[in-house]
Amino acid sequence: MKRFFLFLLLLLPAFAFSQQLNGLWYGVVDLPSARMGIHIYLTPAKSGYASRVYGLWLGSNRIEVKNVLVEGDSVEIKAKGRGMTFKGRLITPDSICGEASHNQNVMPVSFKRVPRPQTPQQPFRYQEQEVFFPGGSDSVRLAGTFTLPHYGGKHPAVLLLSSGGPQNRNNEMSGHEPNRLLADRLTRKGYAVLRYDDRGVSHSTGNYATATVPDLYADARSACVWLSEQGQVDANRIYIIGHSEGGLLASMLASDMPEVAGVVLLSVPTIPIKELLLHQRRTLMSLQGVPEELITVNEELNRQLYTWAADTIDNDTLKAMITEHMTQFYQERYDDMTESDIEAGCRRTVSLVVNNWFRSFVRLVPEEYISEIKCPVLAVYGNKDLMVDAARNADALMKRLPSAEVQRLPGLNHLLQPARGEGGTADYIHIPITMDEQVLELILRHLEDWSKRERTP
Repeated sequence: MKRFFLFLLLLLPAFAFSQQLNGLWYGVVDLPSARMGIHIYLTPAKSGYASRVYGLWLGSNRIEVKNVLVEGDSVEIKAKGRGMTFKGRLITPDSICGEASHNQNVMPVSFKRVPRPQTPQQPFRYQEQEVFFPGGSDSVRLAGTFTLPHYGGKHPAVLLLSSGGPQNRNNEMSGHEPNRLLADRLTRKGYAVLRYDDRGVSHSTGNYATATVPDLYADARSACVWLSEQGQVDANRIYIIGHSEGGLLASMLASDMPEVAGVVLLSVPTIPIKELLLHQRRTLMSLQGVPEELITVNEELNRQLYTWAADTIDNDTLKAMITEHMTQFYQERYDDMTESDIEAGCRRTVSLVVNNWFRSFVRLVPEEYISEIKCPVLAVYGNKDLMVDAARNADALMKRLPSAEVQRLPGLNHLLQPARGEGGTADYIHIPITMDEQVLELILRHLEDWSKRERTP
């Protein structure tokens, strides 16, 4: 059972009945040795069948499902490569009953709807367009959603930049769609809004797996240029909102593009990324009750790996260095590890460290470009953020950019939700709120103030 799933987030096709199936559902599967919670996220595609599935298995962070069938009030999903099938039927507006099978194990499961009170609901009082535009390289065409107020004229505009990792245009995480929420609130207030799928995700072409931070920056810059060129947009009032890594890209754009009239940074790192990652790991291990001695050993190991990754060493040489270092590390500390265990551990470490995105990410020193920003800045942090420590990063931002308005809000996690407990990542999916209303109000208030200011090309 080690490879059985913990939870599953599914995207399904559009059809009449899917309006009742839309949303997040939670159920429990009774395994022979334990009870396992499952989350299913159902949302219609614009046409045909959506085959992307988000999940967390004990060996994978993402699953691709090619066999999705919806008939009336029933749904069937087959992940053949994982030996998993789910069949279910809508029994009441808030319950689905069915069965989950994994290889030869078949288990009954029922699901209850999980509330998402902030999810935008049709009919929308604005225009929504599917758009395509060039990415940062010739092989990349980005796809997105462009929303406009229903009335004419030139509108102030907002570009939304998603969090780290391959994200769709809604920045979908743990059954939440923060970019969809932001786009809805902003467009209702009179802003034109662009949000887009990362390269290689959903309808955007390209390969995210081979992308570097400069590649993602180039994509974001292309999106900003495209937005400024639209006839319905006031090119003197272009704003950017970015969360986490999206906030890093927003900072880069604001420091490099004078046409950016203001930037909102949500949970954005401002300390050197190497130090950010080390602090993340220490915080999470401490909360898990790991002894300080082991935390220190892990920290020293990671510091060495990150330093090598940030260097200009070629990938083949780096792989050899890491393999030798990790082999010695395992041999000195774990007597019970077999040779094959050690080889597997080395491969895992190499795959995590020796990739173009990580190497470009760990080199970043955000303070270097944050200090070059000339436009107004609003930065928002939650004091229960375990990924981007609010105190350290807010202080670094204020030191480098004293003109920025920085808000540290009590009780909010990395997604700027009302935190549960310590603010752990596993809790995100259980929290009904996608983004705390006070954050949304802060964003709208600052954008309204900025958009009233006189600004010349």
